[in-house]
Amino acid sequence: MKTLKITTVFFMIALFAGFTSAYSANRDNGQVNRPGDVVRYQVNVHTTTDLDFCNAYLVVLIDGHGNTVAPSQGYNPRILTYTFTESNSTPGVRGARIIINPEIQHFVCVNDLSSAPVFKMGPFMTGQSYTFDLYPESKNVNLPKEAVTPKD
Repeated sequence: MKTLKITTVFFMIALFAGFTSAYSANRDNGQVNRPGDVVRYQVNVHTTTDLDFCNAYLVVLIDGHGNTVAPSQGYNPRILTYTFTESNSTPGVRGARIIINPEIQHFVCVNDLSSAPVFKMGPFMTGQSYTFDLYPESKNVNLPKEAVTPKD
């Protein structure tokens, strides 16, 4: 029994060490990316303290065709800056926007969060950082009367 516990502990330590070493290296095709080897995008979200909204939203970095360039990040009103990276220099258009999270069930809300997308024209070079500024607002949604009035 004691041998089983010791073996289990060593197995857990080895498993943890393997996972942490695998995730600590930012690898692309077997090569480690140094900080200067990526294009860095910083999205600043300028909010007011009176934002009133429901539902879950994402901060998204997109290209000129609306395709996602980097993994989306969940919007949190307490987080003011979101950082995205891209592994190669690229020409073209990049944009930032806030969208409703399509993977989470939506609620009928009196207010929704909205923000105009912000676009920049490239080329976007590795080792450089590019900034986008978003100004989300809480917009009143015109709901049908049936959605707001409870039925008897």
